[in-house]
Amino acid sequence: MSGPKYRAYKTATVTDGIWRWVRATFDCTVRWTPDDEKKFIDGMSHLSPNARIAAMKANLDGLQNVTPPIKMHADAIRGIHADFKKSGSTYEGLQNLQKADALWEKIRLLRDVIPLARMGKDFSGVQSIKGGKSRPRIDVDGEKYSMRDIVKGLASKTDELGDLLPARELWDELFSQLDEMHLSPKVSTVPVEEIAYGKKGYKIKFDSFKVMLSDIRKEAKKS
Repeated sequence: MSGPKYRAYKTATVTDGIWRWVRATFDCTVRWTPDDEKKFIDGMSHLSPNARIAAMKANLDGLQNVTPPIKMHADAIRGIHADFKKSGSTYEGLQNLQKADALWEKIRLLRDVIPLARMGKDFSGVQSIKGGKSRPRIDVDGEKYSMRDIVKGLASKTDELGDLLPARELWDELFSQLDEMHLSPKVSTVPVEEIAYGKKGYKIKFDSFKVMLSDIRKEAKKS
């Protein structure tokens, strides 16, 4: 009996990610050029675990006005790096480095986006109107800002290859962010998938989240 035609059961490997990056970056139908070689070497250097750890260490060392939530995420990143040095470049270790990158994005959100929103900075689209009504403003400790501000902070998040994270993964990140902001988020899947949050019971549907995310990314491309 012959084996299966397609290896649907094949587990992901480190080289799968490299090939994915190569196919997305280079035109494999034309002859390799010196510029291609330079881009490949630079890309592989960027993907190097040691280079990523060194870059992240520089980011962490440069943090100022560290709040308890930021310190918690920073300590978690340092813990991941310490474990990686012990285990080496295993697939699990590289996946954990990706988690460290996600934690850094949370730090950036806590450090940059939320304070600016609380200071009343005007983000693009914050005052947009839908269906004749203003978008709800989230109240945290007496300060108000838009759900769009939070989604905008998540929209630029990428994986270890530099690809934008899909809406499904960012939906989980949104829940985590609302939880960190003590907004008591709750997920519901019936009749539609949505997250309820805040004392006033605001809700955001997954479909609405995808549309908002897409709009923000389109605006970013135009700017």
